[in-house]
Amino acid sequence: MPLSLIGQTGYERNTLYYGSMEEHSNSVDGQLTELDSICKKGETYYFGYGVQENLARAVELFTAAAEKSHPIAQCNLGYCYYAGQGVKQNYVHAVEWFTKSAEQGFAEAQCYLGVCYDKGHGVEKNHEQAVYWYRTAAEQGNRQAQYNLGYCYENGVGVQLNYEQAVSWYLLAAIQGHEAAQCNLGNCYRNGRGIKQDYSEAAYWYEKSAELGSKEAQYNLGNCYIKGEGVKQDYTKAAEWYEKSANQGYANAQYNLASCYERGDGVVRDYAKAQHWFQKAADQGNRYAANRLKKLLKVMQEE
Repeated sequence: MPLSLIGQTGYERNTLYYGSMEEHSNSVDGQLTELDSICKKGETYYFGYGVQENLARAVELFTAAAEKSHPIAQCNLGYCYYAGQGVKQNYVHAVEWFTKSAEQGFAEAQCYLGVCYDKGHGVEKNHEQAVYWYRTAAEQGNRQAQYNLGYCYENGVGVQLNYEQAVSWYLLAAIQGHEAAQCNLGNCYRNGRGIKQDYSEAAYWYEKSAELGSKEAQYNLGNCYIKGEGVKQDYTKAAEWYEKSANQGYANAQYNLASCYERGDGVVRDYAKAQHWFQKAADQGNRYAANRLKKLLKVMQEE
């Protein structure tokens, strides 16, 4: 899975930070400060909570608090510039505000800043610097940063390749419910990469991720059921998981689901449905699907 900003890997429902203001403010006895209130009001306009959504107004309020060094407002303003929400997209300004927030120890901003360095958005691309900020955020418990750091270790991006470290960071993110980390952790268990091979653990993490909607995990879980790896072999469940993934556009799942319909594995044999799914996969460039489709059409013409 590629590195991404919060919200682009199923990490959060919303891309803007919206959490406990008390944790990151200069509040006294749990009371919100004036800046906290301004930032919070900006969030209500951003999300449309109790008011009509107004991104431009949200940016105004974030700016007012950010210019007075409020870390959450700085992070939120940075994201608005990054995504071009309520203001013209400007990666350089995004980096400026993420940096101000990150240097105050705000984990979400640290993760965003790592992404900017990783992708070269608003700053010269620097994978080592990206890893620095991912690690800084990950050590504070930010699950997106933990996932991104695991990805870096698994692929040798900005750090020396280290599968054991990848597994340790994926695990921390997976325990917090990060769907991509759960899927990648399942891959590590399946392949015995960075940890002892264990098909049962692989299936466990695939199911966790699949239930959160990961199309890759749904496909992988389908494979577990087809092969009986880590779970009792069950063609019906395999077809069900392939279908969930296929409906999300995952080409390999479309191909396998087509095969199930062609052979009648876990489903009633249906050449028309097999043709449909082989075509879907072939349209995405799956050459095996294209070849199988030709053979299937020939069989259908002969019947």
